[in-house]
Amino acid sequence: MRSGRAFRNAGFESSDYGDPLLRYGCRIEGVALVLRTRLPAFDERIFDLSQPALVAVVDDDEDVRESLEMLVMSIGHRAMLFDSADALLASASFDSFKCVISDVQMPGTNGIQLAREVRERTGAPVILITAFPADEIERRAMEAGARSFLSKPFDPNALIDDLLDLLR
Repeated sequence: MRSGRAFRNAGFESSDYGDPLLRYGCRIEGVALVLRTRLPAFDERIFDLSQPALVAVVDDDEDVRESLEMLVMSIGHRAMLFDSADALLASASFDSFKCVISDVQMPGTNGIQLAREVRERTGAPVILITAFPADEIERRAMEAGARSFLSKPFDPNALIDDLLDLLR
């Protein structure tokens, strides 16, 4: 993988990533990920890793797909990559995904249409990412069922926080 270049091309803000577990103050205890939170009421949250979730990553840019795959794997989950929403919708694994991360603008079925289809067919949470943010696009994304809407460049911490919350 081309992790350094891929992270930059994916629109992440920082170029210094290091070990994601150490960076987020995490440690592994058996099959649990212990994560320090920024929430004042909690010192740590514990996530069971004995059953890692399968996350669909959809983007027409290979570097972005690979970067997002590394990010998903860094928190103990598995990712399956798709170069289009149409490829995901045709996948035999469609019902197996616990979450979908997708770009908004892609050839064929776009991310907003995909979010609507996922909501209707499986109800899995969808995180949409775009390099062309606009209030109208965000409104349409949320109406279609997206649980999160991130604009490139985005802080990978925001995506990790969303994933951890959605995959609990």
